[in-house]
Amino acid sequence: MEHLIGLLCAEHRGPEAVGIIEFVERSLRISGLETQQDEISTPDSNSFAPRKHNQRHTSNESTGACWSANSNPAPGESVAEDDSMNQSGFGSSGYAIPGSENGRMLALVHAKGNMLYALGDITGAEHAFEDAVLIGAGRRLHGIRGLIQKILNVLSMNEGGTSAGRKGLTGSPLLLPPDKALRTAKLVFTRHGELPGLWYVPEGIAKNAAISTTSNSLLSLAKIFQDGMSSTQSLKVPRRPSGVGDILALYYLSLSLQPSPSTANNVGILLASVQQTVSMPSTISNDHPFIQAIPGVVPGSGIALALAYYNYGLNLDSRHAHLYTNLGSLLKDIGQLTAAIKMYEHAVACDSHFDIGKSPSYLLDSRLESRLLSVHKRLPTLQML
Repeated sequence: MEHLIGLLCAEHRGPEAVGIIEFVERSLRISGLETQQDEISTPDSNSFAPRKHNQRHTSNESTGACWSANSNPAPGESVAEDDSMNQSGFGSSGYAIPGSENGRMLALVHAKGNMLYALGDITGAEHAFEDAVLIGAGRRLHGIRGLIQKILNVLSMNEGGTSAGRKGLTGSPLLLPPDKALRTAKLVFTRHGELPGLWYVPEGIAKNAAISTTSNSLLSLAKIFQDGMSSTQSLKVPRRPSGVGDILALYYLSLSLQPSPSTANNVGILLASVQQTVSMPSTISNDHPFIQAIPGVVPGSGIALALAYYNYGLNLDSRHAHLYTNLGSLLKDIGQLTAAIKMYEHAVACDSHFDIGKSPSYLLDSRLESRLLSVHKRLPTLQML
């Protein structure tokens, strides 16, 4: 099956590949399956309206190629054996397969999401990524919203983040620095953070690939929700009730499963949009890793943490052009013009064809403006910021 999907992708026959995956899903799906493990009530949306901000470059690592051999390590035995229902974890994915095959099913559903995204079916891609996340994280009665609420509940009790809001903590997004976000999986799941849907997947390449695929599915799903919040042409982008807090929960879990500069980049964009004052005594100081001390930037605020995530991402990949550009834009917004120019120059040095948008030259003094213009003169293919 996986080889056939790979061949169809190579020949740019995405719709046929999607049709085959959907046939497999229909054939194996267990109707009305409800796992009693970790049941929780349906949560309300953790909504919070972001302020409008300059366009930032989001990243999505998992919506590139529609199929990767790395996402499907060494297939095991056929699941059509007579005793398959007696195998450990049978049906735990929501499909009539033993738990040891959950990674393979996860990879197929994730590949379907990538193909639908590439074909412009954003709603279909969203549903596929949701299903992929639940295969990895374990089936719950109330689906992806139940998972989000559990993440938020656990992090609120265990981590000393800050909450953005006018009154109290209700309905406000939980803001965590990178080092605390990296603990999410270990706090939310038992067995030292092992994903329940992957308990029966063999250790080694198969399990590592399944964890990576779950992380990428979380990243893709969060990005779709994030795009839906900011899109003004949203006929193709589903408008979900998910707010900043919901999206951050997905990003925190993704980052804890697989530290990624793209995830850090997207979290930075989201946090930079949070218009807030710190509504409780902040436990986050400038002593935390990756947090810069900048005059006028309150520790624990969305702006301070956005800076932290951009710097954390650059620590993972020092040649990530999107991170340099978005960090530069944020530094420009808070009046750090000299530092902003340096970030733009780093972005251009990383990728000479990178489009850093239109130049806000009217905001710069003549000295800084001339430096920015000199960058563009060397690289005429770039548009002005």
